[in-house]
Amino acid sequence: MQKAVTITLRILSDILAFVALFIAMGVLQRIQPTSQGYFTDDYSIRLPRHSSTVSSVTLYSVSSVLILTTVVAVEIMIGWDSLRMKKAGIPVVLYSMYDYLLVAFYGYFVTITITDVGKAAVGRLRPSFFDQCGPSILQSTVLGYVTDYSCTSGGEKDHLDARKSFPSGHSSLAIYTALFLCIYLQLRQSKFRIPALRVAAQTVFVSLAIVTCITRITDYRHHVTDVLAGAVLGLLVAISVPFYMCHLFQPNRENQVRPLCTEQETDKISTKRTSLVNIRMLDAAEAAAHRLQNPVPCVQKLEVNRHRFVDPKTAHPVSHMSSQY
Repeated sequence: MQKAVTITLRILSDILAFVALFIAMGVLQRIQPTSQGYFTDDYSIRLPRHSSTVSSVTLYSVSSVLILTTVVAVEIMIGWDSLRMKKAGIPVVLYSMYDYLLVAFYGYFVTITITDVGKAAVGRLRPSFFDQCGPSILQSTVLGYVTDYSCTSGGEKDHLDARKSFPSGHSSLAIYTALFLCIYLQLRQSKFRIPALRVAAQTVFVSLAIVTCITRITDYRHHVTDVLAGAVLGLLVAISVPFYMCHLFQPNRENQVRPLCTEQETDKISTKRTSLVNIRMLDAAEAAAHRLQNPVPCVQKLEVNRHRFVDPKTAHPVSHMSSQY
């Protein structure tokens, strides 16, 4: 009963944590980003707009499927021999899957949330800002810095998107997914006995993440610094979330030295050992007294000749044997 209550509370707390993240993500999507101006001679924001090589739907779908399939496959391979073992009526393998998938997707949505916070707080203009917004200058300063302008092309969604360049959401999410899976596979290698497959999977994950980051620059969706900032963000989340939420970075439980007994049990065992030692000492003393009262004839060792054993009862003394020769 107590185990069932503990499991229920754990699941409820996990659900509440994800609900809080989803609410934060929804609120951040509706927040207006900081309004930033631009210099009239800034050609870094006058690049043409291209469709994304890796769309948001593709990124979310592929990254989610990779996390799900990798964790499920690895945990089944590791716990294949214990598939029938259960804890509170639930297979132990399902516990491992739940723990690691929970951590993976929690970090996944944390990455998205932090990225949205950065986009709303910074409000950096995209490289294709002029193409998306078509700003009409209402007033400019003497130095050519425009702060008062209105967009004349595209819709409201395009206008907001044109001011959300920093940091790159694709880069942060792609790097997080790749590094989390690499760390997961690397730290589970003590039981994952196929190193070649592990290295191949890690190479594929990192390659996909790098390609995604590069396309954000070549598609004129982000500046180079936006992509670098997103990559650093994904890296930090991929390292910190598993460290604080699961035992991936802890020593292998199988190799830990654990106390087998409590202090009270240890005291009882020590008392029993002391009693046994005392009994053995008394037995030894009684045996010694018995030997003194009933001496046993000394048993002589067999003398070994070069090629045969010599019985000391039939053999002559050494002095006699030497005199005969």
